[in-house]
Amino acid sequence: MQEAGNEASPRDAAQLLRVAEDEAAEPHRRVAAARELADLDGRHEQGVRLLTELASVGGIGEARLRWRPWPKRKRKRRGYPSGGGWVRALACAALADLPAQDGVGAVLLAGLAADQKASASAREFAAVRLAAIEGRSEQAAALLVSLASDRKTGDATRATSARSLAKIPGHEATGIGLLTRFVADPALTDASRLFAARCSTSVGHGEVGVGLLSQLIDDPAFDAGQRVEAAVLLASIEGQADTGAALLRAFAEQDGFPSQARVRAAGALSAVDGHETTAVEALARLADDVRLGHGEDYERPSRAEAAELLARIPGQLDVGAGRLLRIAQNADGTVGVHQRLKAAQALGQHEKYRATAADLLVRMARDHHLDRDQRANAASSLSYLEGHGPEALRILRNIASQATEPFDHAATLAHSLSKRLEEESG
Repeated sequence: MQEAGNEASPRDAAQLLRVAEDEAAEPHRRVAAARELADLDGRHEQGVRLLTELASVGGIGEARLRWRPWPKRKRKRRGYPSGGGWVRALACAALADLPAQDGVGAVLLAGLAADQKASASAREFAAVRLAAIEGRSEQAAALLVSLASDRKTGDATRATSARSLAKIPGHEATGIGLLTRFVADPALTDASRLFAARCSTSVGHGEVGVGLLSQLIDDPAFDAGQRVEAAVLLASIEGQADTGAALLRAFAEQDGFPSQARVRAAGALSAVDGHETTAVEALARLADDVRLGHGEDYERPSRAEAAELLARIPGQLDVGAGRLLRIAQNADGTVGVHQRLKAAQALGQHEKYRATAADLLVRMARDHHLDRDQRANAASSLSYLEGHGPEALRILRNIASQATEPFDHAATLAHSLSKRLEEESG
């Protein structure tokens, strides 16, 4: 962005004006163009006028979300959020950044932050930007308190609003008090309570976050997976690595704890400095535990996931891959199909073992002891290994040819794979 008073060629200025006035252009580009225009000699008033229009209640800032597709070959979509007041918020903030316009920008930001028709996240953004304007911190704090206290706002924005409040001088205690209340609130979901504790870790020197995370970790009624995530967060706080690591190790070794939570704990332990060896041992034990994943609401591929994480640790590829191979081959006769498939897929992620993974998946896809859907899933997984798409398509079509019902899983996968291969080749 050019500094105020800079000159630009007439062509550049005209191009900025065209973008800023183009109702078909992406809203964010219009705001950026108007802001840059306001920095140019002789164009300041035009830029201010356009930003004021974009910041108006009835302007583009209230447009709904729009989507534009990527080129078909990329098979992706992108969107830009113009709805809920976000573009309006950006335009207000841009105005507030301009010399002699901070008063107008502050009024518009305050109006947006108080506007219940705008999205909660846009309102919070407006309040935070307002707090940065000299003489407006008290007004911004009151708006953030209102957002954080309103149950209709949404749990995530309530927590981030409280965090933002705690960063305004003189309002730390109020913000921390709100976060503490959120963490202890049984009416909130466990994920929302953990998010509030996460927000508290960036307040002050981290001591508030340590206390709130410990509160959740020690609560046996709190969701097991969320307790593990709380321990992961604790380990990331300066001075708490060893405490967090000890908790992660305890979770990984705890019989009766959900298998996926145990695997997550062991995997997270590998990222804590000085605890890699403990993580390797924990993951190896989990990958070898024939009980893991059984007896839950459905068989989870937890052994394969543990071996997969083990293979990703530097220096442990062959150790983890050996376990993945045994699981995929069902060497001990205790492994279900879902677990075997997961192990073969994980093995295929490593170039050294890709051919082995392909052979395992082909065998599963042609194994008539498996049901047709299981065989089709194996063939579909094979298609994602480089160079094996055509072979996977032949197998899927063969499985589909044996269908006795009109809506066949193998036929659906074959059709999708055929289209994907056509797009990749064209």
